[in-house]
Amino acid sequence: RALIESLPTLENKGVFRGIPSLAPALLQLPPGCSFHPRCAFAKPICQQVIPKLERLASGRHVACHLFEADGVASTDAQQAKA
Repeated sequence: RALIESLPTLENKGVFRGIPSLAPALLQLPPGCSFHPRCAFAKPICQQVIPKLERLASGRHVACHLFEADGVASTDAQQAKA
């Protein structure tokens, strides 16, 4: 989610919305999901288990513990967004 929201759009041309912190070094990735230190929605499982890459009904892929197999955000992610 943070990666997508950091992309520029026509509405906010010239406005950069970065992601907090630095990306981990590729040779020193943290355990579990490599994005968990920078994710506002990270859960304990994110620190321990690498998420499985899932293909969504739309044909896109996601590797995140916060998404269900049907491509719908989990209840935790929806509540955190509100």
